[in-house]
Amino acid sequence: MILDRQGRHAEAREAFAAALKINPHNIFALKNMGKSLVAEGRREEAFSYFSQAIEFSPQNLDILSSLADTAAKLGKLDEAIDVYRRMLAVQPDSEGALNNLGNLFSRQGKTGEAIKYYRLALKINPDLEGALSNLGLNLALEGKSDEGVACLTRALQLNPQSVSALLNMSYALIKQRKIEEATGYCRRALQIDPNSEEAKFLMRKFEGREEEVKRKKAKGKRYKKKGWRPEAGDWRYKAESR
Repeated sequence: MILDRQGRHAEAREAFAAALKINPHNIFALKNMGKSLVAEGRREEAFSYFSQAIEFSPQNLDILSSLADTAAKLGKLDEAIDVYRRMLAVQPDSEGALNNLGNLFSRQGKTGEAIKYYRLALKINPDLEGALSNLGLNLALEGKSDEGVACLTRALQLNPQSVSALLNMSYALIKQRKIEEATGYCRRALQIDPNSEEAKFLMRKFEGREEEVKRKKAKGKRYKKKGWRPEAGDWRYKAESR
């Protein structure tokens, strides 16, 4: 653990490997071997160690959390969902597990399930900014944009610098056809994080629309707003995870 904290991951893994030669069921060594591998981006190998560790300590919340998080980052969404549910069996009031289940169902496009778990997380912690933000987006995608915007407004009151909440608000406002306001939230996100690929992607969409309007006006054509019907889901940046 000390070696890992010092960034000496290779040396740490040698120590964990030596411990596992003595006792292959050493939970501490299995868990921390996995964490050391995660630190270097070697998630497939880490997943194997976490999977072994949980066999010997099936209710260990630290290992369950590491296993679920690694599975999610590897795109093994169904496995991650199963592990978070196992966490809830051990700790039913885990707001983190509930929120992460919402995130996973959202990634699968199951907005109804996502909304259910975000609401459960918010029952435990009404000020959980991430859950409020993602609940707002999923409500908007379900056609409940007014409620979604209310959730996002609260999320931004809690954390005005949240790039994720600003972008989610932008998507929700797209659903309401409030494109100028949506553009403003996207600009705010870029001011906070100029390197956000998601914000840059969305801003290019807005700029493309503005250019289209200008071209039509230059040709003397009337731009019909109701003819432009973007779906927020189609505009979302396709990243591995939010």
